[in-house]
Amino acid sequence: MSRIKRVLLLQPESVGGNFEYVAIPRQGMLFLSAALKQWKGPFLYDTEIWFEDRSGKINPDKDLDGVDILMVTCLINEAPRAYEIGRLAKLYHPGLITVGGGPQMSPLPEEAIRVGEFDVIVNREGEDIIGQLSDVLLSYKGTDLKRNLLKIPGISFGI
Repeated sequence: MSRIKRVLLLQPESVGGNFEYVAIPRQGMLFLSAALKQWKGPFLYDTEIWFEDRSGKINPDKDLDGVDILMVTCLINEAPRAYEIGRLAKLYHPGLITVGGGPQMSPLPEEAIRVGEFDVIVNREGEDIIGQLSDVLLSYKGTDLKRNLLKIPGISFGI
């Protein structure tokens, strides 16, 4: 098993652009990517940020090949697309770990888990827990996974 893990951080396409005038990449994905690259744990994280408003729509079937963890953020106007991506990611890559967060999913984690089929929702700023969370998600299964997820503050999960 490779120590290097591929993480795709995604901001879905917005309806009409953020704030209805212009598509604005939010900084959260940059912070999470930097936090993962600086994390000192059992895995090394190779991150890629996909901003659909600039990079084009992701094709979950093809573009998620080789990805170990998919992280998705969304505002309310991006939620339908975020949930679609979550569902398609699980359809085409059932073993793919999916993590959601951001202004829409964080306060409504049950909805994001149910509708978007996300494994874990981060209910807070994630920079201080994302390395630990990623390590746990990659290292454990079953009851060991649940027990270790319970040790991480500020997350919801349906695993």
